[in-house]
Amino acid sequence: MRVRALAKSRDVEGLIEELASLREEGEILSVRASAARLLGEIGDRRATPHLVALLRDPNDLVRTAAAAALGQLGDAAALPDLIRALDDASPLVTMWSASSLGRIRDPTAIEALMRLMESDDWPIRRSAAEALGEIGDPRAASALAELAKKEHGFWQRRIIRRIQKRLRGAS
Repeated sequence: MRVRALAKSRDVEGLIEELASLREEGEILSVRASAARLLGEIGDRRATPHLVALLRDPNDLVRTAAAAALGQLGDAAALPDLIRALDDASPLVTMWSASSLGRIRDPTAIEALMRLMESDDWPIRRSAAEALGEIGDPRAASALAELAKKEHGFWQRRIIRRIQKRLRGAS
């Protein structure tokens, strides 16, 4: 497979070109998602604008791979687009966007992540809480305390306490 060969040789430009041609040819979605994932693994920030464009792909598998890859790159240039992706219809895209915002560790994302903690979906709340813990800004402490009061499950409370402990260690 051409995509894997390009990734193995760490050919970022070739992968970016291949990704564009795959979109034009309507290639199998999993191949496009793999190309996005591999760009993240290579870690070259030249891929950022191409991965950002994939956050608007019609397929949620491709959008999820792009969101995850942007977190691997850690490029703050993707911040506004990842924040917008928190409102994606796919819970997986939302969760990976939150995770990527945590990996980038820019306090600009805190307000959006705190809003996400109001979600009805525990995995989304968890992703937002984890991201807030990664960012390490003390403003997140009150949101995490509120979440800990609302959660009833043993594992949910345990996870939140672990994040709160990490946050206290960061400040």
